[in-house]
Amino acid sequence: MKRTALTLSAMLLAAPALAQTDFASVDTDKSGLISYGEASTVWNISREMFAVADTNSDGGLSEAEYNELIRGAAQ
Repeated sequence: MKRTALTLSAMLLAAPALAQTDFASVDTDKSGLISYGEASTVWNISREMFAVADTNSDGGLSEAEYNELIRGAAQ
């Protein structure tokens, strides 16, 4: 899925909230993936933003995808 300007803007707005959490604290079920449900309880993230961050479209954010999201939000 392509990153849209709207999605990138939303990620930038979410940067402070993203920076305050680490992967393990968001992955509350310790599955190794952050589900949309887990993400939405911690961050104000839309399904569209989550789908963009889920680069392999498996329905969850791996630690690598999470780290990429953090890097993108910090830029």
